Amino acid sequence: MKYSIILLSILLSGCVNVREMTGTEVAWQTMNAIDIVQTLQVAKFPECYEESNWMTKALIGKHPSESEVLAVGVLYGWGHAKISEMIRSRMTFDENGDPSNAWEAVNIVWNLFSFVGTGSAVLHNHQIGVRPFNNSKPCP
Repeated sequence: MKYSIILLSILLSGCVNVREMTGTEVAWQTMNAIDIVQTLQVAKFPECYEESNWMTKALIGKHPSESEVLAVGVLYGWGHAKISEMIRSRMTFDENGDPSNAWEAVNIVWNLFSFVGTGSAVLHNHQIGVRPFNNSKPCP
């Protein structure tokens, strides 16, 4: 069941053309799935953890349910995939296949902020003791 949640979040995170997802997008979607699994621990142990991301907290609160965590995680994945797809569709390439317009800079900034934001959340969760698939109560 737990692994199906990860697979489901990756697959549902975009009703997008998976064949056209870049390696960068697949990497971000994987990191998003890790964040979802970590955040499920927040839902499972509300006495130990609370959601601290400002946007997620605004959407689902400090102590979300598991279904809220999954819903917002899939929403983030879908939204990220669609924005990435839109940016890539606006990029033009020269005869060598290299990007040749300002959308390449937008793509770089988008990916930078995406990876820093999600990566720092995953790292923060790990540093405070959030371990995916931990079934024992992590706090005293």
